[in-house]
Amino acid sequence: MIKIHGESAYFCRGNYLAAIALLTDWIYTYLGGLDETRVWGADFLIKLLIISFDAVGDHLFEELLRLKNFAAFAAQCTAARGVSSVFLTNTYPVHASVATGLSPGRHGVISNTEPFPGAFPRWNYHARRLKAVPLWKAAHSAGLRSAAVLWPVTGGAKEIRYNLPELMVQPGQSQLIENMREGSRFMQLRLWLRYGHLMNGLTQPDLDNFSTACMLNILKSHRPELAFMHWTAYDTLCHKYGEESAVKEALPALDKNLGLLLNAAGDGASVILFSDHAQIDLKHEILPNDILVGMGLLKKAPEKGYEEGATYIECCGGSAFMHPGRAGFDMLKEIRRRIQELEGFERFLTTDELLECGRPELPFGFCAKPGFSFEIFGKGEKGQHGYPRGYDNYGVFYMARGQYVPQGRSVSGGSLLDIAPIAVRLLSDMGHRLIMPDIGAAREDFFGLH
Repeated sequence: MIKIHGESAYFCRGNYLAAIALLTDWIYTYLGGLDETRVWGADFLIKLLIISFDAVGDHLFEELLRLKNFAAFAAQCTAARGVSSVFLTNTYPVHASVATGLSPGRHGVISNTEPFPGAFPRWNYHARRLKAVPLWKAAHSAGLRSAAVLWPVTGGAKEIRYNLPELMVQPGQSQLIENMREGSRFMQLRLWLRYGHLMNGLTQPDLDNFSTACMLNILKSHRPELAFMHWTAYDTLCHKYGEESAVKEALPALDKNLGLLLNAAGDGASVILFSDHAQIDLKHEILPNDILVGMGLLKKAPEKGYEEGATYIECCGGSAFMHPGRAGFDMLKEIRRRIQELEGFERFLTTDELLECGRPELPFGFCAKPGFSFEIFGKGEKGQHGYPRGYDNYGVFYMARGQYVPQGRSVSGGSLLDIAPIAVRLLSDMGHRLIMPDIGAAREDFFGLH
């Protein structure tokens, strides 16, 4: 997920970095950033911990129950199975929906990246992209302190007091400098110095191990009331190797980190754990913009994807969207015909789907058959997401532990839009009133009578 241009290797060299980390801890304490009177293992102030298992679909739930920490956690929870994600089923729109309780068309983060098919599209990581109130902003207004580690769409979020945001940098940019610009500056430097040796570039589960160490340190040092943790090992390995390999390596790693984080949060913390989308194994990647190139509507550009133009197809993995530019009715009709003839074409998207994913102004969108995806260029990936809901083995789940949440119970159905209302209800039960006027009430079957 995060692109490290040299920093990871740098942090791995030299024991002197440990001394620098200790020095930064001392300076941070001197400046008031740490409270060394707080004891690790004491009752933390954490009220609610929200954890994302990126790309772990509901069909893997029984596999998860074979793992020690997940099984123990499930016994303390009510779990919702067979849950619908939101469309577009990609990481950034979904996490923004979880944080706001609204569909992508309403909160404004409609894709992971900007729409034009460039080789290095800019990612929608900045919190200013949100047009709705997220949980961390409502918590800040209620006097609660939030922490987030690698949570999407949190760049520059001033309401998150302890923030290590997930950023995708452009070629030539420094990951560390950009992170410090958009997150908690000195805290991040201290964490990179102390735990950077755990990383090996983008390699998973090393990156999740690093992010877990950072969150554990934040819980110990700062004791926020609300925390957001995003783990991507399964998503990364599934993209690279396919589901079978990801299950073998990523799920045990997720379970290990889950145990560490739950132990640090303590039994008194309310916890929500969810999966944002599933993945579908790939056989073929389709480049639909080549249709426009063949029609003279778009030009390829070496090392840049395509030359900037008004007419292009936005590629989002399992789905794609036609940006017409100056293409008229007859030209769009011909483009539709050629798209429909593609081997991996499944169907055109409905009007409701275009509205939900925030693209009602576009003439049409379309989705791929299982095993196919729509890409800017061939990446050789073995798994993908971004498909509409309803595909086989493409549902998600969520589960919650809290004061009035029955333990060891399972309910069916629901949507990831349920999570924000549940979070508000959990915090309300602990005496903290969050105001999020655009969301509905929490589902009652998640809470016992009290």
